[in-house]
Amino acid sequence: VLPLPSDARLKRVAEQLIARPGMRKSLTEWGHEVGATERTLARLFRKDTGLRYTDWHNRLLLVEAYRGLAGEHSNETLAQHLGFASGDSFGHWFRRITGSSPGKVRSSLQVASA
Repeated sequence: VLPLPSDARLKRVAEQLIARPGMRKSLTEWGHEVGATERTLARLFRKDTGLRYTDWHNRLLLVEAYRGLAGEHSNETLAQHLGFASGDSFGHWFRRITGSSPGKVRSSLQVASA
């Protein structure tokens, strides 16, 4: 589950990230775009979503990764979509976050849908 923020400034950030999950902007950069300081955005992210900005973005990436794995997309394709430098870097990130390889998850999702 990806908690969505209610603050208008955070909604703009969330909407843009959901549209382009691979976008890599710092809270400082987002702050310039939405008219808030980095500190304000950090505080609001925790208040509105219960997550730090980086944790929220990682959760978004994970949701998109599972969607892509269920759709049988390759690690390379997912890496491009999610903003990783390569399929290997996506795979390392995925294993660190989930404790499982993308290949194992892809296989289990295919078996579950069959």
